[in-house]
Amino acid sequence: MHRVTWDLNPWAGQQGQIRLVDNTSGGWGHINADDFRFSHSSSTGGTSGDIRIISATYGCNCGATRGNVTAHIAKQCNGKSECRYTVDHKVIGDPAYGCAKTYTVRYRCGNNPQVFEKSLPAEAGWGDQAVVLECADSLN
Repeated sequence: MHRVTWDLNPWAGQQGQIRLVDNTSGGWGHINADDFRFSHSSSTGGTSGDIRIISATYGCNCGATRGNVTAHIAKQCNGKSECRYTVDHKVIGDPAYGCAKTYTVRYRCGNNPQVFEKSLPAEAGWGDQAVVLECADSLN
């Protein structure tokens, strides 16, 4: 599969439909379509779609300080349009030994003021869970 984007600005304020058509002439066809995203702004300014980490916290549910692991994910993800970050306590440390910790990251996409948040449940730091941050160029 591959990502497809459309600039829908010429049709602003109008209703629309997404129609998927299989024009295969054989007896069987198959279409996969998912991850539909809609946005009121486009990312035409080059870096306007880049990830900007605000804060990342590992173990807030166990009393850890908010933003305690911001620097590590910021170093790996800032400036990218998509970033898969695996949470591993061996890398970021264990702020509350013996407590099953959650992981939460807050970020923006370029100059967009909207704040996005991704979270992982308790036991997030065993190195087998990841958050995927995206600033896809919607409506381009």
